[in-house]
Amino acid sequence: MTISFIEQADVTGTIGALWVFPVKSCAGVSVQSAQLLPTGLKWDRAWMVVDPEGVFITQREVPQMALIQPWIDEQAGTLQLQYPGAPGLTVPLAVPGASDASQMRVQVWDSHVNAWDTGEAAAAWFSQVLGRACHLVRFDGAQQRLSGSRWTGGIEGATQFADGYPLLVTTSSAFDGLNDKLQAQGMNA
Repeated sequence: MTISFIEQADVTGTIGALWVFPVKSCAGVSVQSAQLLPTGLKWDRAWMVVDPEGVFITQREVPQMALIQPWIDEQAGTLQLQYPGAPGLTVPLAVPGASDASQMRVQVWDSHVNAWDTGEAAAAWFSQVLGRACHLVRFDGAQQRLSGSRWTGGIEGATQFADGYPLLVTTSSAFDGLNDKLQAQGMNA
């Protein structure tokens, strides 16, 4: 698919791969198409793992999060999660309501927002596979979390649990350069 960024742009590009990361810091899901919402791609970073105090947990401190493989089944209305050697976890896609779940105050970087706790089964599963007490929370669309204006040139960009922006775009040559550097350091790309 080829896109133009502005009607009279002199820049066009071809999307080589499109990824959604339903749970912040877990593996991504390659998709052929995605709905673009004001907060980014549908399902992207809609969930996040937090410690008991509500502070986000990422691969930076718990690298095995990269092995948690999510899968969205829109027809069944579920988020499926797999981890090597553990039984799977199923979480509803529907945003919980006040009668179904409780909210907790969570922190992602400098942002503090209310989020829906997805329940004890999800907390137990993530605690087991990550080896530490944690909860899985769902972004509450009634909350507004803006990208840091320092990085957006003052433009207000809404996001969910992404680090900073509703969308991240890179080029294949940037990936190739990173892989070259990793290989030069003796790491497999």
